[in-house]
Amino acid sequence: MKISAIKEWFQRQLPVWKQKGAVEGQKVKKEFTDQLRKMLVGALIALILVILGFPRLSAWYEGYKERQKNPAREVYINVSVLEGYTLIPLEGVYVQVAGDVEATGYTDSEGKLTLAYEAEAGENTATLTLSKETYIEETEYEVALPEADGDSTLLRTFQLLPKEAEKKAEEVEMLNFN
Repeated sequence: MKISAIKEWFQRQLPVWKQKGAVEGQKVKKEFTDQLRKMLVGALIALILVILGFPRLSAWYEGYKERQKNPAREVYINVSVLEGYTLIPLEGVYVQVAGDVEATGYTDSEGKLTLAYEAEAGENTATLTLSKETYIEETEYEVALPEADGDSTLLRTFQLLPKEAEKKAEEVEMLNFN
């Protein structure tokens, strides 16, 4: 009797289990397909990012290798600034190496300044900008840089003209033009 009772109970429970199994199976199937879709979308996005970023990554790596083979060198640029007409040393002239916010400074009471500049490998010249409030701003292109790390340039002397001189030159030009 016990076996027949178990068999009968099993036959009653089997359809319930099948129904529960089908519902659970549908849930598992839905969750699996959702996860699969998310993984495929993620993989596609990752692939696109790798393809788009590869040229930049490759260029960065090539530049990195080149910098390792030929590291930058620290050089010193010596500058002397004089007033254009009187040739008196100018104090407080702001000097900057173009493209480098750290290679800047002001001339001392003797009109002199030494700038530390990190020159890239193969860089042989630099552009300097000299400015002072009542003087015409001057840009000097292709100032020669020393070849070896730690070397300094020869003392370069620059002359700044007062802004009044610019006005006078314009007036003379206007008179000559008429």
